[in-house]
Amino acid sequence: MVPCRSAPPSALAGRVAKQKVGFVGGMEIPLIKKFEVGFRAGVQATNPEAAVLVQYTGSFDNVSHGKQVAQDLLAKGCEVLFHAAGADGNGVIQAVREARAAGKDVYVIGVDSDQSHLAPEAMLTSMVKRVDLAVWEAVKALRAGHFTGGDVVMGLKEGGVAYAPVRLEFAGKEAALAQVEALKARIIAGELAVPAR
Repeated sequence: MVPCRSAPPSALAGRVAKQKVGFVGGMEIPLIKKFEVGFRAGVQATNPEAAVLVQYTGSFDNVSHGKQVAQDLLAKGCEVLFHAAGADGNGVIQAVREARAAGKDVYVIGVDSDQSHLAPEAMLTSMVKRVDLAVWEAVKALRAGHFTGGDVVMGLKEGGVAYAPVRLEFAGKEAALAQVEALKARIIAGELAVPAR
């Protein structure tokens, strides 16, 4: 059982940013490309005028390269950065934290788990993979005697993905969160599909 990527954090990025958002991927492989496509769709849903700038680091274990790529995107005017880049993402978080400390109104979105502890003053939210739930469901199926191998996708409807609490204050927060929750409900209801390519 594997959780799939989530749209709410990218929809929130579209609400917070006025003109540009950035996506930092690690290696340009099919899984990370799915993150990119989902991110673009979420931003488009809430801010169709926003430009989405994309850069790949080419690795998942180079913090300094992640920071360098993030600094480049920030220099190009990105207001929110989302990373799907493994340890390179720690560099993305560092770059945004330093930019905020220097007075820039920029944010970062974490991935896989709630990464707010890495930059509480800069972390807008995180896309959370509920691997714990996937393992729990597999163990339950095994105990009940009906476990079968193979891929199972767990999205928003199944609780396989979520977004971390939005702890930071920003202009229009209440309306932004209401719109994100409405989009989430439409995805769960099957009214809105999150693209994968």
